[in-house]
Amino acid sequence: MKTPLTYGFGLFLGGALVMLLCYLLGYHNDLARFQTGQTFAMVAGISVMVVALVLGMKAVRSESPTQSLSYGRAVGTGTLISTFSGVMSAVFTYVYGTLINPEYHQLMYEFQVSKVAEQMTSSQIEQAEPMMRFFTGPLWIAIAQVVFSPIMGVIVSLIVALFMKRPPKDTPPAVPAA
Repeated sequence: MKTPLTYGFGLFLGGALVMLLCYLLGYHNDLARFQTGQTFAMVAGISVMVVALVLGMKAVRSESPTQSLSYGRAVGTGTLISTFSGVMSAVFTYVYGTLINPEYHQLMYEFQVSKVAEQMTSSQIEQAEPMMRFFTGPLWIAIAQVVFSPIMGVIVSLIVALFMKRPPKDTPPAVPAA
């Protein structure tokens, strides 16, 4: 349990640094640059996740007496890493959106309005405003972080585990029956 928690913390730190970098570069302060910042954060976040999962799975594999890692254990490790990271990230995201950059959620709302303005009338947008504000608010984003981090972690872990699994070194490979 210690290894997934350690690498989950590392994944959280990497994601927090990406978010702060977006803020410092002005992507979370300017509506015209917001989409670019979201794209950068998504690509960087997935990259950080892959690195954290690979390193975490390698650590679990090296802790094994036979230096092995089953596919199931690799996926489980990745899921735990992303779950721990998701909980920590939810707290950070809430703090970020309420204390560090309180304009972030207003900018997110304005971005959503600009996207739906092409398909909806102004009265429809006005009717949808309370729901849009809720889904772009700090509480919902934090809840979504807790829910969707493990889901994304499972998906990425399913792929990464294909490359990280390893049979025990002491056992000869199984020969298929003829």
